Amino acid sequence: PTGTVTFLFTDIEASTQLLTRDPGAYPAIVAAQRTLIARAARERGGFVFGYEGDACFVVFADATAAIKAAGAAQRSLAGHSWPGGRRVRVRMGLHTGAAELNDDDYYGLAVHVVARVVDAAHGGQILLSEATRDAAVQGGRTCSELGSYRLRGIDEPVRLHQLEGPGLMSRFPPLRTLTRASALPLP
Repeated sequence: PTGTVTFLFTDIEASTQLLTRDPGAYPAIVAAQRTLIARAARERGGFVFGYEGDACFVVFADATAAIKAAGAAQRSLAGHSWPGGRRVRVRMGLHTGAAELNDDDYYGLAVHVVARVVDAAHGGQILLSEATRDAAVQGGRTCSELGSYRLRGIDEPVRLHQLEGPGLMSRFPPLRTLTRASALPLP
């Protein structure tokens, strides 16, 4: 898809520790999480356009489909039997905005914003920018508003929401951001 799209970026929490503790199991862990995320995305019209390490990059023409895919992927990951009985938690971020497609890769501010949104999340958490929440048809999904946050490299604060629903974790530490936005002007 091109034009205004919704991105879903994912990242395994504490992947370096997983690799360090059991380098032999790590390739199977990464492969399994890629498969589970890609399946959930494809079943809902998503297109996986890249992987980097343990991160997955997915794009959707429809924000509602992207949110459904993230929820399905998170439930699938939580129910998966991981090597050695490990607990593998994946953080997810979604953002909707304009992007350009060039040589099977996407460019634009929306790509940078979604990268910062996923960085703010904890394993098991799905964060949505307000742009994604507003672009989606709610259809029974619940989002908790977390407030506006300053994200590294992004000039304007981004209002973030957490996807809630059956089978999804709901309690997390404070977001991993620079600061929560305030009414004070930037220095």
